[in-house]
Amino acid sequence: MIYFKNYNFLDYSNIKNYIKMYLSNIRNNISVQKNKSKISYSGKKPWKQKGTGNARSGKKSSPIWRGGARAFANTGKENYKKKINKKFYKYCYKNSFCFFLGKKIFFINFNFSKKYSTKEFYNNMKYYNLLNKNTVFVGNYKKKFYFSGRNIKFYDFVKKDILNPYFLIFKNKILIDYNYFFYYKKYFK
Repeated sequence: MIYFKNYNFLDYSNIKNYIKMYLSNIRNNISVQKNKSKISYSGKKPWKQKGTGNARSGKKSSPIWRGGARAFANTGKENYKKKINKKFYKYCYKNSFCFFLGKKIFFINFNFSKKYSTKEFYNNMKYYNLLNKNTVFVGNYKKKFYFSGRNIKFYDFVKKDILNPYFLIFKNKILIDYNYFFYYKKYFK
């Protein structure tokens, strides 16, 4: 494509940094452990301080004891978010998009057929040799088109704003609605 700047290389260090940021931002913080205040044991001292020969102990909920608390427990409130600079994001997007244009990224017309059914969608994917490939459809497609392909494995349907360098790197094919050609042409000036 003569409209897009030709990137002959993929800037691996910046793309790697972006992917680390992206994955940390979508990370769900679901790991929670119990600290001493959350353990439901009594506060009674297990045995007296001196005279038993055992090591001194204060509570059963001590982190040293079996069934005790975690010393520095995850609370589920940890912040893994990392700020992604707008210029850095745009550079990574532009670099990966222009590098993979023609290799993985194609502009196509989504009106494959008049009949929208999963079987018809499957046959069209078979015809275009897109079966069993991680494929992303980007664009303003009809609901019927989305419904016909959403329950087949390996296919993602996204809007143009959601497409990012992570999709561009890790998906095998990205099919973009031909109507968005001028949007991307303007975006990558």
